[in-house]
Amino acid sequence: MDFTGATDWAERALVGIVTDDDGHIEGSSGVLVRLSGRDFIFTGGHCVRKSRSAHLPVFLQFPVPGLVLPSRANRAVTRIVSQDEPDVAVLVLNPEDRVLWRGFEPVLGDEIIGPKDADESQDILVLLGFPAVLANGQMLRDGAPAVASAPIIENRGVAARATSLEVAADGIFVDYGQKPYFGQDGMAAEVPDPVGISGGPLFAVNERRRGLLGLARSIDRERHVQRFEPIAHALRLLLELHEADLSAEVERVLARL
Repeated sequence: MDFTGATDWAERALVGIVTDDDGHIEGSSGVLVRLSGRDFIFTGGHCVRKSRSAHLPVFLQFPVPGLVLPSRANRAVTRIVSQDEPDVAVLVLNPEDRVLWRGFEPVLGDEIIGPKDADESQDILVLLGFPAVLANGQMLRDGAPAVASAPIIENRGVAARATSLEVAADGIFVDYGQKPYFGQDGMAAEVPDPVGISGGPLFAVNERRRGLLGLARSIDRERHVQRFEPIAHALRLLLELHEADLSAEVERVLARL
């Protein structure tokens, strides 16, 4: 498998997140996950901090060619569970809106892996996100002042290949070098750094599986290193939902990480 093939498989679970603070649009990234028959988006805690505290509208982007039409405000997302340290969050999705992500491939429990399961000699390490998500954003108002309408954002999701992985007490660090990015259409684009992909996923992909490893937290542009929160931190947030079947599957996944 080459990098383009690995990216194609990984990006089928990539989601953009857009929040609207009185017309000020902010964008970030996340990954679609399915556990115990339920759908969630894992992302960074700081990506939804304002939405959690001020109940701002949250729109979801499911990439398609051309324009992305996010979901209706505050319908697809029924609950936000997040924390600042570790910097992770979970968006609980409304199953009635599953048609919005039809055709996507959510990450399943057996595709969630720990750093010890990643093999740099076999895996292609892929960073994904929407660093230019705000480049062509505009707010559309429907005339009802109490109802937020969805922004329309041009799809500019990209991927980069990491060249090494290091695990430390404060996260997973990957060296992305100075490799070219690849847009959703598969065309190479010279973008120097993966800035602004907060909440975006890190995958380790090979012929047999795409393994979800972590969520983007911060970047060191001088060293060309991206820091990720291990995915286990987001998984533990699901235990706060106190749903027996879901908790049982989460515990099974955590036990092997």
